[in-house]
Amino acid sequence: MSRDSEIRLALDRAHEIIEADPSRASGTISLNLKMGEAIKCVTTAEGWTLEVDEPTSMGGDNSAPGPYIFGFSAIASCFAMTFRMMAIRAGVTIKSMSVDVEGDYDDRAFFDLADERTGYQAIRLNIDVKSDADTAKIEALVAEARRKSPWLNTFAHPNTIDTKIVGGDGG
Repeated sequence: MSRDSEIRLALDRAHEIIEADPSRASGTISLNLKMGEAIKCVTTAEGWTLEVDEPTSMGGDNSAPGPYIFGFSAIASCFAMTFRMMAIRAGVTIKSMSVDVEGDYDDRAFFDLADERTGYQAIRLNIDVKSDADTAKIEALVAEARRKSPWLNTFAHPNTIDTKIVGGDGG
């Protein structure tokens, strides 16, 4: 069985399960982040450990990728995976795909030097797809993946993020 066939089978099974019991489509996932005396963070989730740091120019030790690398990776990888899944379900073979991410930022607001919001002002995905499908089909799949990609949409649209202090002495 080809890898595309295995993926198609997994997607079909997931579709059937959710169709039969819509409550299986939602849930809650979590992770834990710990920070010591420096800026570096260690995140654990589902048996994985990720380290995140800042460059020395921002007070970090440059010992691990910065948050933007994980954020951009979440957007690009989720989009690419969604695209491939949609292509497989449509019967389109993807020979290869790459996604380059570019983001424009302005750190003045971080330092209270401007009234702009912090964060990236624009993010672009430059997609290179090798397939036998025609351009119109690839463009339709890109549009579908853009609409369905969870992390692309999490970053692209406003979300509610609640914060609360749950422990510690505050001092």
